[in-house]
Amino acid sequence: MNTDSNNSKPQEQKSKAKSRRGFLGSILGAGLIATTAGLLPNRASMAQELRRTGKLVRRIINPWIWGDYIGIVQGNDLANVNRIFIAGGQASVDADGQTLHAGDMRAQCAQAFDNLETVLKAAGYELSDVMRITFYTTDVDLFRKEYDVVFDRLQQANCQPASALIGVTRLAEPDLLFEMEATALL
Repeated sequence: MNTDSNNSKPQEQKSKAKSRRGFLGSILGAGLIATTAGLLPNRASMAQELRRTGKLVRRIINPWIWGDYIGIVQGNDLANVNRIFIAGGQASVDADGQTLHAGDMRAQCAQAFDNLETVLKAAGYELSDVMRITFYTTDVDLFRKEYDVVFDRLQQANCQPASALIGVTRLAEPDLLFEMEATALL
């Protein structure tokens, strides 16, 4: 029995896990966000809460902790949904639909969040009510480099959406680098 090969397998797994966390760790600098696994209601307690309050009950599904590093979850198990709001693509545009911050991913992300919050507010929602966001970008590497602006907005609003990042060749306007769509629930 070769004990070296048995010992190298855990090392390989640790190394792979460490490299996967490279991007995630760089977003947060030092430390991880506390996982919420122990704080989440199970199905039985969700049912009890639903009967007791009649309000939306949310159970975060996050079987892997890497989502905690970037402020997202793998899924939201929702009960007693009263209202659903689906926001169309929000990008870095002004009130007339003109592109703002051409070539500046960071500023475009911030403006898109400002626009999303404006739309949500007009419908009676807040960013914390968002359960799903799909991010679209023409430059995935640049988006990942500037992701802290997205992460900070989500954290400030206590928003942990299920999300996806999709690289595209172009958005609606040639100067747009970033767009997102969201679903909010009450």
